[in-house]
Amino acid sequence: MPIPSPQSMRSPLPDTGHRAVREFPDRRRPFSALVLTTLVQASLCSVWPASPARADASPACPRQGEWITPSDGRVLVRGTVMEALARKNVVLLGEIHSSSDDHRWQLQVMAGLYAHRAQVVLGFEMFPRHVQDALDAWRDGRLTERAFLEASHWNEVWGYREADYLPLFHFARMNRLPMVALNVRRDIVARIAREGFDGVPAEDRMGVGTPAPVSAGYREYLATVFLEKAKRRAAEVDPEAENAVVSGSSPDVSDDADFRRFVEAQSFWDRAMAEAIRDARATHPDALVIAVIGRGHLEHRYGVPHQLAALGVEDVSVVLPLPENETCKAMEKTLADAVFVTPAEPDEIATPAKPRLGVMLRQDPGIVVVTKVMNDSVAFQTGLREGDILVSAAATPIVTNADLIRIVKRQAPGTWLPLTVKRGDETFDLVAKFPPEGE
Repeated sequence: MPIPSPQSMRSPLPDTGHRAVREFPDRRRPFSALVLTTLVQASLCSVWPASPARADASPACPRQGEWITPSDGRVLVRGTVMEALARKNVVLLGEIHSSSDDHRWQLQVMAGLYAHRAQVVLGFEMFPRHVQDALDAWRDGRLTERAFLEASHWNEVWGYREADYLPLFHFARMNRLPMVALNVRRDIVARIAREGFDGVPAEDRMGVGTPAPVSAGYREYLATVFLEKAKRRAAEVDPEAENAVVSGSSPDVSDDADFRRFVEAQSFWDRAMAEAIRDARATHPDALVIAVIGRGHLEHRYGVPHQLAALGVEDVSVVLPLPENETCKAMEKTLADAVFVTPAEPDEIATPAKPRLGVMLRQDPGIVVVTKVMNDSVAFQTGLREGDILVSAAATPIVTNADLIRIVKRQAPGTWLPLTVKRGDETFDLVAKFPPEGE
């Protein structure tokens, strides 16, 4: 099966690491889930003393640098948080994949926990289990940074800024901490989204078992993601259709076959990571497992924590970073066991857009084939078509999806990228013109 590239194409599943303020009314949450969350948070409150009252004693949103328990809004004593978390079996660190501050916070937490716990194992959503050998070689000092990124197929399996993640990997290497690849290949998840869990033979599921049924709250969240993706797909074909998809009340997708498969794929993804964490615990029974995972898999204990509970893994904490300017509107009571307030993200500072060619790709042996060209994209304006084979870019041969991704990522706004394309029996050159910054 072809492996989708994370930049130019996405799996049918949500990019669960992207920040969104989510509303999950407590009245809709099953009673059993509420009781479980309340008990977990109550146990945390018993070991995490609150900080003294603020000097101004006025109601305020949590401030940068503070640890908060969302269940009651208490500000925690900083020195006690790491000590309490270090006594757990598993600590799940959420993130927005593109947030540099989230990754700095993760490194801070890893160091704090390692100071309190002699044995630590680090798990990473970023890596599917078939690249585990590369993680072992990196930890043991047998690979350079470049060789590690190449051996782990970083641009193919993940593709976010390696500079944000490398400090975490160096921390593992410096302290010789075991690193565990938590994920599975994205093409398997995508296949389940197309064919359903039962439609994919057990031997093709990389050893992952049957997921526990998802909660009502998680299903409700996944419905919003499913509808949002439907809106984007409609807009690609017809810009006017975007408004039609979202007009009026949201449609009921509970009986939709595509939505059912979508939920099955997401729960399979969660289950895969949960089983990898369980196995790490079994291999290192005295160690604390710290797992770095997109927050969409963790919030409200819906995804991976739910599957861990079904597997019998106990004493698990979910901790998340949250920017100061989002804490008041997004601090739902069951969001996480604890939240750290990171620097605010000013609305007026826009994140620079990543260069995008605007194609979907299929990687066949030795060649990369265009399977879709997005409307009004750079590729569309260039004249690329479905079925084109990308022979080279900037005079560099294109053999894998990662080859093209690596070159496109280097493109500065307003620059041109020479392409050599094979279409049928004809081979010719095109020039992709990336727009200037701000356009």
